[in-house]
Amino acid sequence: MADRKDKFRLVADLDPEQGLETKSMETRRRRGPMAEAVAETAESLDERQAERARLMEKMKADQAAYTAAVDDDRLDLLVDVDQIHADVLERDRAVLDPSVDDDEMRELKVSIAARGLQQSIKLFQDADGGYQLESGWRRLTAYRQLLAETGDEKYRRIRAKVAPCVDDLDAAYGRMVDENLVRKGVSHGELAVLAVRYARMEGTAADTVEDAVDQLFASAARAKRYHLRQIGHLIEQVFDVVGDTSQLPRDLALKAADAVERGAGSVAALRSELERSDGSALAVNRAFAEFLSALDAQGDISQTKVPRSGRDGRKIEFRAGGYKCTVKGRELRLLAPDDLVELEEDRLQRALEAFRSALDAD
Repeated sequence: MADRKDKFRLVADLDPEQGLETKSMETRRRRGPMAEAVAETAESLDERQAERARLMEKMKADQAAYTAAVDDDRLDLLVDVDQIHADVLERDRAVLDPSVDDDEMRELKVSIAARGLQQSIKLFQDADGGYQLESGWRRLTAYRQLLAETGDEKYRRIRAKVAPCVDDLDAAYGRMVDENLVRKGVSHGELAVLAVRYARMEGTAADTVEDAVDQLFASAARAKRYHLRQIGHLIEQVFDVVGDTSQLPRDLALKAADAVERGAGSVAALRSELERSDGSALAVNRAFAEFLSALDAQGDISQTKVPRSGRDGRKIEFRAGGYKCTVKGRELRLLAPDDLVELEEDRLQRALEAFRSALDAD
């Protein structure tokens, strides 16, 4: 009878070494089919309960991480590039050409195609529930161009951090500028233009260029803010004819601003030079240079100096088609994107002749 009772009894032995319940092989052999089925069902139930508890803990952790990301504005969304607009905030770049095809844009598109988007753009929702661009214009433009060029739908949507509807326009401008101050390629001229636009825009706390510079560029160095105020005052007076300031050298703009402030040169003279230009970056630089050259010829610019780490004298820098040109006095330095030694000598000679002819032309 004892053997018959043991056939349906679940017996657990204690492992004296580990202090854990283990089933001995002898006990398993003494079990009947029903006892074995009950034991296996119990073990399976315990495993499922443990797995369910683990999944519940993971879900709670994921929910907490999601909530924290939303609260900290760290949540990225995929947004259709055609649904993004950029007409609420004035941008800090002077020229926003959606068909731009400069070296920087080409390099950015190659990088995105090879490694994907390294940094999300930033958007906020407008009063109508649409998406407005806060920062990342070049990244957004690169995606749109890649979509048009390749037809690949992976460029249809771009990764973005989306904030709720902006109720503080000044804060939105501040975030845009703070991010873009660390970005290469934004000139003092472009930043000064942004300050003028910001001061003129309704709904901001800035009434003057000084206020705009102090609010927008609060995180910039004091010397940089001082320079931007100087250039901003000049830009404000020729704002309607200034054109593209994206390559306007800081020193060139500061010298012109100083000359006007001292009365050595008139705003009307600079305006006249700018009106004769076609508004391109190169033409704007040339207009500023011509304005200063006229003053120099009259001897009215002798006191206009811009500190340059112990060096005086005017220097002009500009870019065209990947080439960087630096002019100082009788010296001209050209930095090409590729090795010019590989070109034939007669080709270089023709280029030099064409350059000389252009300079000699009226």
